[in-house]
Amino acid sequence: MADSILIMHCKEGAKRALARMTEEGYTLPARFKTFELPCTGSVNEVLLMENLQNGASGVIVLGCRKENCKHMDGNLKAERKVARIKKMLSEAGVEGRFVEMVFAAPDEGKRLHDTLLRLAQEGHSEGKHE
Repeated sequence: MADSILIMHCKEGAKRALARMTEEGYTLPARFKTFELPCTGSVNEVLLMENLQNGASGVIVLGCRKENCKHMDGNLKAERKVARIKKMLSEAGVEGRFVEMVFAAPDEGKRLHDTLLRLAQEGHSEGKHE
């Protein structure tokens, strides 16, 4: 899992956004791995940290658009958890690892692709992404 970037996504809108991105012909480098969650609200700080400790250079939590979460506010809960981990990593001076929250809708294939590549590049070139 070294140097990989894990995309933890919900099984609803974010999954459809990833599928649409692929249908539109946009692909991600092999270092991107995906992991499906029932809702991004189910992600927790331990799971995020374990993936970083196990060698992922970054974890991107990909949720539905803020106003479109099937579970009402699961994506907002995930956003708060990601913010706590980002703060912890920054305060600890951890370099070479990043955690980020991204919101996407199924009709945003190109934007999602560009965002994921940008986050990977920033995380890789700067050592960390804030």
